[in-house]
Amino acid sequence: NLIYDKFQIGTRAIHDHFARVTKVDRDPAFDVRLHLSDAPVRRLGVADQHARFEDRGQVRHGASNPDMGEKMNDPRPNLSALLGSRICHDLISPIGAIHNGLELLAMTAQGAASPELVLIEDSCRSASARIRFFRIAFGVASQSQRMGAAELRKTIADFTEGSRLGVTWAPDTDTSREEAQMAFLALMCVETALPHGGTVRLDESAGRWKLTAEAGAIKQDTEMWRALTEGAFEGAADPALVHFCLLHEVAMRCDRRPELDLNDQTLQLRI
Repeated sequence: NLIYDKFQIGTRAIHDHFARVTKVDRDPAFDVRLHLSDAPVRRLGVADQHARFEDRGQVRHGASNPDMGEKMNDPRPNLSALLGSRICHDLISPIGAIHNGLELLAMTAQGAASPELVLIEDSCRSASARIRFFRIAFGVASQSQRMGAAELRKTIADFTEGSRLGVTWAPDTDTSREEAQMAFLALMCVETALPHGGTVRLDESAGRWKLTAEAGAIKQDTEMWRALTEGAFEGAADPALVHFCLLHEVAMRCDRRPELDLNDQTLQLRI
């Protein structure tokens, strides 16, 4: 708080002038950008009927969400995202080299490839697909970088190949890397809740994601969903559930609040 107390003005004319200009009107555009519930500077009182000019001003740095302002103004780099990008970058090249080597062995082999080579090739292809998916979900995300719908669909299709999860990516337009990260993390959360597989549809409307899932059984785990919707990370302190915590952080950074509707066979997650 900035407090101006007992500020004496020499003349009545100057006093009257300052008494008129100290009123600060609310600027909606400025408030929206900083997520303020009130004007950043406001007058608390002016003793304009006295010889002494007394006024108090208050500077506010709060946000609509108590944690939001701190996260948006935090100049530190996102170390977890940098680490995710580094690991995926360093792993994708050797896995690609292994895949190329397997193709050369298949070309020189007489007859059909052996079951051992087929197994190695399938595992290599699966590892490559998961790394490409994780690079978007856990890596550095930029709002200015765009990703095409066809690329995102293929990444998801390769990631879920061989599983019992069927995913439909509905948007046909390009998506920012930051939005794609949010959608991929949300898909991982939904996948965790479908231990026996199911179907998931991802839609985007009015700047929000909606994931609709149907399955024979949906995992009812209150603690892991509280990590996403409320930021209660103590209930999801498990590497297998880290995507719930990360999605909460990404959503808060984008001023989104996850909403969940859940029952035994259907799930809808909105972000």
